[in-house]
Amino acid sequence: MSDKKARMGDVAALSGLSRSTVDRVLNGRSGVRGETVRRVEEAMRALGYAPSSLSARRIVQDHTVALIIPQGTNPFFEVIHEGVMKATTEEVFSGTAFQVYRYDTYVPETLMPVLAQVGDDVDAIVLVGVDNAEVNRAISEQTAAGRRVVTMVSDAPQSQRFAYVGQNNFSAGRTAARLMAAMVPPGEGEVALLLGHLQFRHLLDRMSGFRQALGMARPDLTVIQPPAYGGDPEMVRRVVHGLAARGETLRGAYLSGGGQPNLIDALSSSCTQPLTVIGHEVTPATRRALDEGRFQAVLAHDMVDVGRRAIEVALGVRCPDDADCAINIYVRDNLPT
Repeated sequence: MSDKKARMGDVAALSGLSRSTVDRVLNGRSGVRGETVRRVEEAMRALGYAPSSLSARRIVQDHTVALIIPQGTNPFFEVIHEGVMKATTEEVFSGTAFQVYRYDTYVPETLMPVLAQVGDDVDAIVLVGVDNAEVNRAISEQTAAGRRVVTMVSDAPQSQRFAYVGQNNFSAGRTAARLMAAMVPPGEGEVALLLGHLQFRHLLDRMSGFRQALGMARPDLTVIQPPAYGGDPEMVRRVVHGLAARGETLRGAYLSGGGQPNLIDALSSSCTQPLTVIGHEVTPATRRALDEGRFQAVLAHDMVDVGRRAIEVALGVRCPDDADCAINIYVRDNLPT
């Protein structure tokens, strides 16, 4: 590629877009769809312009984004952290400064002091949402202060957040149900719906979608829902003990969250009957479970993509309507390396 300056007319002609639309993309103005940006980028590459000329993908300089990411015993939290951190290193964000905060998502109250630490120099906030009244108020206060707040992975729809970026979790639950319906052999039985916590909106949405779709596809299967187990090993033991006592009546289990390694291990060691188990997210624990045949499938985020989209929405260079993320389905044979 050469270092020649991109000519707007050439890019417009090749991309099939108007000069004014190309101008909006090249100058990083808000309200441009991701598909439009992609067409401009492809046209510029085809015309031989150097990557350094792709100002369309360079965020305006001197913006600061606060990234508030959970931490705790759930291995998916580290998947979130690693994916979002990788997204921040992309060329698109070369002019953006990031402040990273961690909080204990199992104790929603710990998010309020973290939000209070966000300085006046921060233009936007990206965080994993918690469906909690005090958290909703804290998010709304940040919005009132003029910051664009974007939730990712799990939403806080009762707050005044700007947008949610991530999977459609109702559809994710329905997808898990379709897989369960196809994998469980014909015949009456029960399927356990396991939730770690009740304050996460994405888990509640998955639960609703799973119940609806499984009830339609397999009326011979009854959904049972043990108490939320959280990160408490004793509660995990009690939940799994209750499931094991159901014997051959139990045909499957849906782990609607990122999964706790102790729950996965306890479930496979205590329930000796064949089970169809579907989980979420590719972590070391779920990878082992798939490799060993204890899980049949997992649904997963591409957290680099989620992080990229969330930051772009927060900075106003991607429309919220273009923020839906793919629901990836993995079995033992197609696990990412």
